[in-house]
Amino acid sequence: MAENFYYLNTTFDLYLNREIERITENLNKKNFQKAEQDSKRLLKEFPKHFVVNNLLGLCFYYQNKMNDSELYFSKAIKEEKKFEDGYKNLGTVYKRTGKIIKAKNTFEQLLLINPKSINGLINLGDIFQELNQIEKAINFYKKILEIDKTAYLIFFKIGICLQSLGKFDEAKNYFDKSMELNKTFTQPEYNISLSSKYESENDSHFKRLKEKDLIISNNLREKVPIYYSLGKAYEDIKEADKAFEFFNKAASLEKKFINYDFDYEKKLFENIKTFFDKKEITYINSKEKSDVIFILGMPRSGTTLVEQIISSHDDVYGAGELPDVMNIFLTHFFDRKKKVFLLSNKQLNDKKFLKKIRQEYLNSIGRFFSGEKKILIDKSPFNFKFIGLIKLILPNAKVIQCERNAIDNCLSIYKNNIGSAASNFKYDFKQLGEYYKSYLDLMNFWKKKFPNFIYKLSYEKLVQNQKNETKKVLNFCNLSLNEKCFEFEKNVKFIKTVSLFQARKPVYQTSINSWKKYEKHLSPLIEVLQSK
Repeated sequence: MAENFYYLNTTFDLYLNREIERITENLNKKNFQKAEQDSKRLLKEFPKHFVVNNLLGLCFYYQNKMNDSELYFSKAIKEEKKFEDGYKNLGTVYKRTGKIIKAKNTFEQLLLINPKSINGLINLGDIFQELNQIEKAINFYKKILEIDKTAYLIFFKIGICLQSLGKFDEAKNYFDKSMELNKTFTQPEYNISLSSKYESENDSHFKRLKEKDLIISNNLREKVPIYYSLGKAYEDIKEADKAFEFFNKAASLEKKFINYDFDYEKKLFENIKTFFDKKEITYINSKEKSDVIFILGMPRSGTTLVEQIISSHDDVYGAGELPDVMNIFLTHFFDRKKKVFLLSNKQLNDKKFLKKIRQEYLNSIGRFFSGEKKILIDKSPFNFKFIGLIKLILPNAKVIQCERNAIDNCLSIYKNNIGSAASNFKYDFKQLGEYYKSYLDLMNFWKKKFPNFIYKLSYEKLVQNQKNETKKVLNFCNLSLNEKCFEFEKNVKFIKTVSLFQARKPVYQTSINSWKKYEKHLSPLIEVLQSK
């Protein structure tokens, strides 16, 4: 959020200067309601002043009133066409509310005013990365480095982009440069470890990880990526006890930095079942060909592999993990703050209302369609919470649930640095096991509620008989047989998850029952998973 408050020169009223300073002070003190009251009063006196409109936009932004914030930032740039901070603020609101194309257009306007705006360049890089136009993202990031060669986070962002394209060696150079510029920055070490296969403790990167483990204080969050990386390295050289020691250290340290309410999550699952189990809701059945395929399940259950296989088809575009379904849910169905569902039974049976939401969703994912592909994959694992919503607004969608051996799945979640707030249940085995059981319970509810709507794909069956299982899932999706799907490792599409290295390799079976080498450490997890 741009907060360079504009003060007036001598040609303007000193009174206005003084009022702007007062509002700014309240914003800085987080007295947002007082700042809003004063901004509204001042706006009545100066209704077309771009600074006052911008201030009121900021008041609304910090109170999470995004529609009002958007309105006043728009007014600010209407009154002053070259007001850079207005474009920065409006673009930020568009990004935060999922209006990605509007955000892109706004930051492009900013660059027309100031081609060297770091804010504009970073945001356009991030937006093109989100739109999966990775090369364009890299180009914008590189323009920043022409202005500031010390921007270590930009080197990291370029490394992430290159790694998602499978350019691992080139990515490593950028990761190394980012850490050279900031000695305390450790996240790139984990990214390097993902695409490394360690042969012994004498590997150069292995040695570097052990050196950093000794140097960095045990209580610092910067230690977390080092722990995960060392766990992965020891696992590669088949020292399971040592590997688990570091995975456990990573989870224990990370847990100190998060605030997670597991009881709230469990209640949410129950509330979702209660809400969508209402007999008054009429779900529409449709046999039309789907425009969207949802691949969901627990993280680390094979969703990336399945997306890689199906997106190898000529008609399919793999968009990765999208927030669109969750955004629709939180906008129209659920008040996260009050923790209540918003819709009445009448609205849920209002075909016009549901059609409007459907169109809102389709317009949103339209940012990915170029005309070449007909079908889109959304592989956000946590969409399993929103299958009722998917059935309501996209009755012809194809839903694929990836399922894996429960212990293997949970262990894989535990030992990977997933880096998503949605996975904050992962740092404690008891909690992880309970979450997994809640997930299975919710999936069983959806399957009973919507027979034949969800296709369960076993990870183990897929890696043991990829060709046969691929044929079955293509048939479920009403897709023609395509030989490219059998050679998915040749698919050059981006991959942004921690599976970015494995998913570019042919299927392998070594991950089946991989938990057994850690069995003596997993009693708390196994106990929960096996309890009723």
